[in-house]
Parts: sequence; C-alpha cells; structure tokens
Amino acid sequence: MGFVTGTNSCPAEFKCNSDGTFTTEVDPRYVTWHQQDQMILSWINNSLSPIVLSTVARFTSSQATWSSLEKRYASQSKNRILQLRHDLLTVKGEGLSISDFVDKINQIADNLALAGKPVDDDELVNIILNNVGPAYEITVSSAQARDTPICYDDLVALLLNAEMRLKAQQTPSLEASPTALYAPKAPHSTTRGRNPMHHHGSHMRGWGPSAFRRAPNNWSQPQSGPISSRPPYQICHCSGHSAIDCYQRMNYAYEGRIPPQKLTAMVAFASSNTPSTTWISDSGASNHITSNLTNLALHNAYQGKDHVAVGNGAGLPIAHTGSSKFTCGSSTFALQNILHCPSIAANLLSISQFTQDNNCYFVFYSDCFYVKDVKTGKTLFRGKSEHGLYPFRIHTQISIKSGRPFAFVGVRVSVPIWHSRLGHPTTNTLSHLISNKCIFIHGWHFYSKNFGNAAMSMEMAFDEFCRGFVPAGPLFDHVIEYWKEREKENVFFVSYEELEEEPKKHVKRLVEFLGCSLNGEEIEQVVWECSHERLSKLAADRDGEKAYWSGMKFTSYFRRGVVGDWKSHLTPEMMGRLH
Repeated sequence: MGFVTGTNSCPAEFKCNSDGTFTTEVDPRYVTWHQQDQMILSWINNSLSPIVLSTVARFTSSQATWSSLEKRYASQSKNRILQLRHDLLTVKGEGLSISDFVDKINQIADNLALAGKPVDDDELVNIILNNVGPAYEITVSSAQARDTPICYDDLVALLLNAEMRLKAQQTPSLEASPTALYAPKAPHSTTRGRNPMHHHGSHMRGWGPSAFRRAPNNWSQPQSGPISSRPPYQICHCSGHSAIDCYQRMNYAYEGRIPPQKLTAMVAFASSNTPSTTWISDSGASNHITSNLTNLALHNAYQGKDHVAVGNGAGLPIAHTGSSKFTCGSSTFALQNILHCPSIAANLLSISQFTQDNNCYFVFYSDCFYVKDVKTGKTLFRGKSEHGLYPFRIHTQISIKSGRPFAFVGVRVSVPIWHSRLGHPTTNTLSHLISNKCIFIHGWHFYSKNFGNAAMSMEMAFDEFCRGFVPAGPLFDHVIEYWKEREKENVFFVSYEELEEEPKKHVKRLVEFLGCSLNGEEIEQVVWECSHERLSKLAADRDGEKAYWSGMKFTSYFRRGVVGDWKSHLTPEMMGRLH
C-alpha cells in the first residue's frame, strides 16, 4: 500500500553526483519503482468502470489515481451509513430468486463494512427471515423453531432447497418412466455423453456441502390422527408428511441420482406431457431446433432443400426459420437461427449458437448447470440436471404431441468441430483447459519475478483476481475477441491443437498468408526453430537479461513445476473461493 498512500515515494530518476548535481544515467531504483507503480496503476484502472476511468485517466501514478478516487468516493458520513442501514432493513425478497435476494443483502452489507459499520451474521439472518417473503413462510417457521439459532450458511442452504421445491411444484418435469440408457462398448469410440462432474460449490457464501443437510429431528415427527398410519416415505424413510413436502425430495445428493459414469449416450422418449417450451441444451447441435412454430417470435418459410441430420442418419425437413427471445428469472436470452422441424421430438438448444448470441458460457455439474456472463462472470441462469439432460424451462401451456424416441449419439469429428462443441468435456479435460487456479498462480509468479512480492501481496492479488480485476484485463476477454475476429480476411487464425497436430501444414498456410514463399526444407527449419524441444534449451531463457521487446527478464517467462502445483500455494479457503 506504500505506493498508493505515498509512504513509498518515487526516487530520483537520475543518479546524483557527490556535489549534488544529477547525471544523465538513469537510477535503477527509479526503474524498479516505476515498474511496480505502473503495475499497481493497471490493477486500479482495470477495476474501474469506463465512466469512472475517464475521471482519472489523466493521472500517471497509482498515488494520484488513488487520491482522486478517495476524495470522490470515500464517504463514511453518518447520512451515508443511515441510508445503507435503511436499504438493508427494507430490502424485500418478493420477485427475486433466493440467489439474487441474498446477493443484494450481501452487497449492502459489504458497503456498510467498507464504511466502517460491519453487519454480523446473526443480524443478517434476522433480516433474511423477516424479508424473504410469504412464499417461504413454512421454511422461516421451521428455521425459527430450532433449539439453537440457525447460522447464516445453513439458512441460505435451507432457502435454496425450499426454492427448488417450489419451482418443482410449479413446473412440470421431464417424464422419467420411459427413459432407456444405452452404452456402446466399441473401443476407441468418441461420444457426447454427459459425464458426471463433481459439484464444486459456488461463488456465494453459504453454498457448500451445508446446502444439503438432513432435516431437523422435529421435521419428521409423526402427526396425530389417521396420517400416522401411512407407510414411511421411500426417500427419507420417515412418516408424518406427504411426498410433496418431504425435506429430502429435491436433495439430489441425498437421493443418489447422479447417473453412472460408464454411460456414454442417452436415449429418451418425449412423452405427451413434456412441455414444448423445455429446451434441452445440446453441444452437438449447430442450430436451435423446435417442432412448435409458436416458439418462433419471428419466422419465415424455408425455401431451401436442406435437411437437419440427426444421430440415426435420417434427415428432418425444415419448414421455417426464425428467432425468438425468452426470459428465465431476471435474464433475457436471444435465440437466433431457430430451425422449425415439425418432426423433431424435442426442442434442442445449440450451446454453440446460444453462447455466441448471448456472450455467455456454460458451467456443467452432475446435478446442475450455470449460464454466466463472459465479461463479468455473473450467473445469468441456474438450472438443474434431469436424467442426464440440462433443460431450460419456459413457462407456457404448449406441449409436444409426439411420443417418438430421440437419441443423442456422438461420432469422431475434426479438431475445429471439437473446438465448437467444447461443452461437455470430461472433468480432467475441463480442469486443464480453464483452471482458474492455474491462471492465477502462473500470473502471480510472472509478476512476482518481475516486480517482487513487495509490489502486491498474494492475498491482495488473489482478492482482486476473484473480483475479475487482473492486469491487462480478464483472460477470457482477450480469447473471445480473437475468436470473434477469426473469419476476417486480414486475420490468420489457428488453434494450438491444429498447430500441434500438423505444424508443417499451418506454417505453410502462414507463409502463404504473408505473401512469402518457402520450400519444404525451409518450412521444416521454421518448425524446428519454433519447437518446444529447441526453445526449452536456449541459454537466453535461463539468464537474467531483459527481453528488448517487453523489458521483462527472460527468466520470468519460465518456471519449473508440475500441473496442479497450485495446491502448494493456495489455502483451502482460497480454493473454495475460486470454485
């Protein structure tokens, strides 16, 4: 903090003679201080919105920027605190999901903590119980009837469980009775089965293993009267309540509903009561497909002769094309390039098309899935897994009349298509591709080697990383921008997997793109010069000299280690936050 508070002041830029005059030689201490200060300045600027950034863009040091922000926003006045307290006590849960309601309370509580008036968990529990709304009155009563006061985390888990039960009562579920599971045994086959993935928690406090607890003892006490003669309920093995009110009914972890890992494909029947406004997420579909024309807000008759190819090799005729929008919770999503195929058995939502149109990404777990905003990481939608599928719900009374079976079957495809379909990789593949733990540790070591640990502690850097603020901007922002530009004529785009698989082919493409000409021997030389085998043995990579193109030490770009060594650096609490 010495850079932003001014205690670590800037040294003179040039060295000083014994007589007090300055030379033309730059002082190394100034260079080191300036690099560290600019790194902190970039962290601050990347954490600001465009509007706020425009007010401090003229400042060139972290201290000047911080001082300006402090004068502008450091409000710890009595009126500010009173207003926040009023907002906290009056926030209502009606019309909000439990996640949004708790997030809103946490945001106000965090602002009070920053103003020097933190709110303890006991008070937050009382506020939630009083303001969550009449829909959760039974849950509130059961929480208040406990012998010991309920803690914050358990209350949030209890309300989330109650919310799932309420949604299940209001929304028809996919029919499970005619479901058949099919697993081919052919060696080396590639399928698109939904492999079960471990539940890793959530970004919101209170979402962990405590989210699924056994009910309190008084929940399952037998009632007097004829109800006591009922047999025990099959899930919790307790009597005295109906199936619809069972505390464990929607607890998938308790029921053991996780599909077996050996399943690589799923065949299911669409029954007559499956709603047509249930869209099933499909990583293998190139377009959204529906059998019901009313699902298209705008549509035109299709004049072409193309058909939709399905897993059994049949071609389904296309009657119309169009687009639509639908709302889930507080988020509105666009559906572009919808194909109307009257003979399709279920509505398929193309993950590739959906993420492109809505600038979002999917996170799949064994019992649920999330849709998150690419730039902010905010959860836009949360759904649960049903019988190995990941459905979106849209509440209408329209239903599918077809009862024919449909199947999801995979075949071996090329690398570019695999890139487009990267929606359901195995757990190991996914962890290596987008492990935020590895991204943070690699970045931390890189900046520590260049600027030293004094520039910013790991704890501070970790906190900023969790909030999405990193030097040079979020990694996925850069990736998505490259991806959007890949089709332009003046852009050469190649994936790592393609280059690794056929290096000569893509080096030749690059040469032609640049308007050059190389023979086969010269192309082989380029491949060798750029190979990991040669680059890993360069002496320049092991010395302390600085690269002329970045000013960073060569050694800062290299670190000996193993995949997953973040376990040696992150505490369990840190790992939990990154999940």
